[in-house]
Amino acid sequence: MPHKNVIVECRRFGQLALRNAWRRCVLALLAWLAAGMASPACLAQSPASQPPRTIELLVLGSGGPRAEGRASSSNLLLIDGKPRILVDVGPGAFVRSGELKLNLDDLDLVFFTHFHIDHSADFPAIAKTRAQRRAGAITFNVFGPLGNPGHPSATRFIEKLFGPGGAFEYQPTFGSPEKFVIRDLPAGLAAGLAVIHAQDGLTVTTIGTSHGPTPSVAYRFDYGGCSIVFSGDTNETAADNLVTLAKGADLLVFNCAILDGGGSTLQSNIRHTAPRRIGEIAQRAGVKRLLLSHIQPIVDRAKDEVYRSVSAGDAGPVRFAEDKMRYDWNAR
Repeated sequence: MPHKNVIVECRRFGQLALRNAWRRCVLALLAWLAAGMASPACLAQSPASQPPRTIELLVLGSGGPRAEGRASSSNLLLIDGKPRILVDVGPGAFVRSGELKLNLDDLDLVFFTHFHIDHSADFPAIAKTRAQRRAGAITFNVFGPLGNPGHPSATRFIEKLFGPGGAFEYQPTFGSPEKFVIRDLPAGLAAGLAVIHAQDGLTVTTIGTSHGPTPSVAYRFDYGGCSIVFSGDTNETAADNLVTLAKGADLLVFNCAILDGGGSTLQSNIRHTAPRRIGEIAQRAGVKRLLLSHIQPIVDRAKDEVYRSVSAGDAGPVRFAEDKMRYDWNAR
């Protein structure tokens, strides 16, 4: 047992100089504490005079567009313990945030990988619940890809929801006044690396991906030495872009919606990345951990097969996301 090891270590040096004995005793105790305590947050290196900076991933929705038990794609990032950032806001995010009794008073950054329903539909509900909880003006900084015929840009998406004549025109003045600062991002494989937010030690970088005819992007979040990358929905033609974005990341969250050998619809197969290729991308990027999300029923039923396929690329520790999961950085 660790406790006994600590005691033995302390006694063993009882005949040595007191100073050295206590030093080794304390080091043994610290080693036991480090081994026995798991943190859900990535702890960054900070000067001794400052509290440690932390970034934590909370999965609100780990599923896709089908209503089979999982909420749709939505991820929340906690900065220094405070929920600050949403990456996609699919159906079910509102309910999951309520079940977790989250305080969203500090939520101010929203990043959409694309504007399919299963990645964006719950944003009005999240905006409203925040406005109902807090007095004083609220600013949402919203990022998302440029549009094309059939797919809105981030600006058009927000305007059609909350602008004049929008579906929820009343919302920005119902409760706390709301303001939306929107940035449309270049999408597609030609859209290279771009830093889109850099403030208070948080840096957000984007790159274009390929989700069929739907404009899409991926994101990387760096905070105090820790990094998390979200692939969003993309097919394997974006592999080089994703490797560039995810280079050396602590965690890559990759949407896994199809199998290697087919079995999904043609539309899914041409829009998503197969497990073996996910593992290869993670290995090429040298990421430390891989989390599979946007789980479709076909993947849910074949987790062992998917795990073996992804792990064949030597991608490091691989896990499957679940709704309301706080990612444990020490789990294997």
